[in-house]
Amino acid sequence: MIHCLSMARQLLAMGRVLKGALRDGRVWCRTLAFPVFMTAGLLASFPALAGSFTITPVRVFLTPKDRVVAMTVVNEADERLVLQTELFAWSQSSDGQEQLSDSEDLLVAPPIITVPPKGRQVIRLALTKPASPARQSTYRLFVREVVEANVKPKDNEVAIPIALTLSLPIFVTPAKAERLVACSTQPSDSGRELRIQCRNDGNAYAQIRRISATVGGAEVGIYEGALYILPGARREAVIAVTAPIPKGALRLKVGFDDEREQVFESAGG
Repeated sequence: MIHCLSMARQLLAMGRVLKGALRDGRVWCRTLAFPVFMTAGLLASFPALAGSFTITPVRVFLTPKDRVVAMTVVNEADERLVLQTELFAWSQSSDGQEQLSDSEDLLVAPPIITVPPKGRQVIRLALTKPASPARQSTYRLFVREVVEANVKPKDNEVAIPIALTLSLPIFVTPAKAERLVACSTQPSDSGRELRIQCRNDGNAYAQIRRISATVGGAEVGIYEGALYILPGARREAVIAVTAPIPKGALRLKVGFDDEREQVFESAGG
């Protein structure tokens, strides 16, 4: 399961419901709006209005020769769906901090998407200028739900809609661009965490899905996630360990999103 909104944890803590899943290469989202009732000074909330939609693909890959690529939005709800798109250049600082900036390298059409009930709409992305031949260009497409247009409360109900924002990565990759990842470890002062620092000295992104740490063939910890490391950046993954790491060579098996693996040796405890 994946959350469709970066604020999902806060929303769930407030008693609102947000669901998202990755199914067959699609992003699937559901929003719930809540009727609010005031009775004897009590506030009760129950799901009232729901809408769901899918976007495919969830990651867009282009080459500098590709001028246009298409994405598809499918509205699975009984109400119309209105979405707004925004595109940003995506980069990371040398220490892995995410950075977004305005960009006109790609054109999104249409910028405002209206999908009828049970209908579908194609979004087209077009390169507006030649991409770098030496380094992968990376972008983020934000697709935001326009809840004011989508949610229509029933009589005697006050709807509190949740606006979804999907962030979809876009990669424009020249020929022979590759990641070049190196990882090392640093135990924490508490001894309960293993900090794994990975840097990408290549000219294409890396996404780490899994890291297995072993000493003498015995596993001491596992990281599972979706850690993006853009060219020139360094990111850190933290593994919780339940016991002190024994002395000896620490072996890291790093798995990437393309199902390839790399093995690194590092100093143990």
